[in-house]
Amino acid sequence: MTTRGQNAVNHGIPSTPDPTALHSFHRVSSPHRSPKPSKAKPRSPGEKSSAALARARSLSPSNTTSSSGQGITKREQLAPMSPNILFGDITSIKNPIAPRLVIDLWQKYIEPAVESEEKIVPMELKASLPAIEANLDTPLKTKKLPRDSNYTAHLYNPTELATVWQLVSKVAARATAYRETTHEAHWVTEVVGPLLSYIPQLSACNMTGKRAIEFLNISHVSIASSALCPTLPGNSFTIVNKKIDLAFAIQITKEESTTLMIKTARYHMDSEASINQSRGFAAIKFIFGNVEVKNDHRDPLIQLAVWIAAEFVKRAQEGYPMDVPVVAIAIDGDYWDLWIAYSVKVPESQRLEDGKAYQVRLAGPESMGDTRSIKGIFRILHVLKAMARWGVDVYEPQYLMKVLAKYI
Repeated sequence: MTTRGQNAVNHGIPSTPDPTALHSFHRVSSPHRSPKPSKAKPRSPGEKSSAALARARSLSPSNTTSSSGQGITKREQLAPMSPNILFGDITSIKNPIAPRLVIDLWQKYIEPAVESEEKIVPMELKASLPAIEANLDTPLKTKKLPRDSNYTAHLYNPTELATVWQLVSKVAARATAYRETTHEAHWVTEVVGPLLSYIPQLSACNMTGKRAIEFLNISHVSIASSALCPTLPGNSFTIVNKKIDLAFAIQITKEESTTLMIKTARYHMDSEASINQSRGFAAIKFIFGNVEVKNDHRDPLIQLAVWIAAEFVKRAQEGYPMDVPVVAIAIDGDYWDLWIAYSVKVPESQRLEDGKAYQVRLAGPESMGDTRSIKGIFRILHVLKAMARWGVDVYEPQYLMKVLAKYI
């Protein structure tokens, strides 16, 4: 495994927690305990769940404070929330308490991608790397693909290599040109966005007989309702709502999308149909990869954690699969880190006041690479491809299809 080493930002998380211990994920203890929630049961169209009604009553205006979470800047501040949001080392997913699909995501997809150092850069380009990287201070000049390239490896389709090479060299040059001068939105447009948006175009992510993936800009999409937002118990409940920048989703057909919009709206009598934690165009998207970008050294994982926790609240309310993880990508300037987010059941004796029967955990970080070098950018693409393959191979049958079956 590789990490950012000296470039990693210390957010107060021990670097070597006990991977087999529950306390390797940090939480804040509380003597309070909530009643055990009743099991969900099917409800007729228009009937809201008892859990939703109870939550609406408990979060009435008289005892609820809405917040964007601006005062939350450290990860440990998320631990006492409902649901608990905890962080642990990537090795913590080897704990038997982690769902099997979480372990499989790491062992079969992410770990091989981050450790395959020799397979990241196409073999024909390796000899050119030193000269290429020495010229990265020349802004916005892309390098041409070597004429003698006889591409034989399995990394990219031969017809894709020239385009990939142009993309990587251009992103490296732009990162060099804008690193010290640009604002976050421009960095996303010029450096981050081109890499992410290219993944759905690769043949490795568009296999015959498989659903395609799509890249989404969801920077203006918020959590759909206060009932899904993580809360801070106390004299009053503080509802924390966060947004993220970008996402990957598995595409569904127009017919499936239309049916979901109609049936979920009837099922809940909501003004806006949704199968996830979001509102607007993203509400009928099956999001498996979540991305937040910062270039001012603020922690991007705060927004990712709150956003993803809201998804698991939605899953619990609707009876969607709780054992399927999602991927979180935290980008801090040039550096890209991958986290695996999932939920685990919590014994009743360990639940906090108004606590859920589950915790949301994020295991990481695992370095995906960086945009300071050609090799670092190829590494980012390599890990993104592995994540995309997992989305098609596992997330689609284990999560998407089961949710669709609920309505279609």
